Amino acid sequence: MTKSGALAFPNAQFVFVDTEWNYWTGSRFESEINSSPMPDPFKKATIAAAENLPPVADQSRFVKQGREITRGVHYVAAPGHSPSHASILFASAKEQFMHMGDIAHNPVTSLQQPDWTPILDYEPAQAIKSRKAILDRVATDRVWLWAITSRSRRADMSSDTTRHIAGKPPSGPGSERMTSL
Repeated sequence: MTKSGALAFPNAQFVFVDTEWNYWTGSRFESEINSSPMPDPFKKATIAAAENLPPVADQSRFVKQGREITRGVHYVAAPGHSPSHASILFASAKEQFMHMGDIAHNPVTSLQQPDWTPILDYEPAQAIKSRKAILDRVATDRVWLWAITSRSRRADMSSDTTRHIAGKPPSGPGSERMTSL
């Protein structure tokens, strides 16, 4: 939405996880936001952002968590930042690319220290589980990775990442891969 209330992208089609849409356009989110530990300016901004959803309802399509958005593009469940938050997996032939979304806000605090959680996560323990699950998948499947504040890089960190997620810092040959994200 623009400041004047017009649609910023009037010809766009939006795709949402159905349960996430229902949460943000339902009645309970505002009271949950207001009772959260978020600082007041973040609460106000979050509530204001949700007001942008109803105007795009007619241009929206809703899919179930984990389902295909379009050929080769899937939502991957990553709850914690919000109740039904999703990462997005793009797949073509043998290549895959994961956009982590809001479960990774910062390359240090989200990727190198996945047990750390920002104040913006609704369910911090669940966000940590989701972050670790996505990082494990990225490492195991050698998926390209994009996080909110990082640049796209090939996730070539399988053993180091797994050790780091388990609470042991990466070390030895290749350990710089974890810190270069």
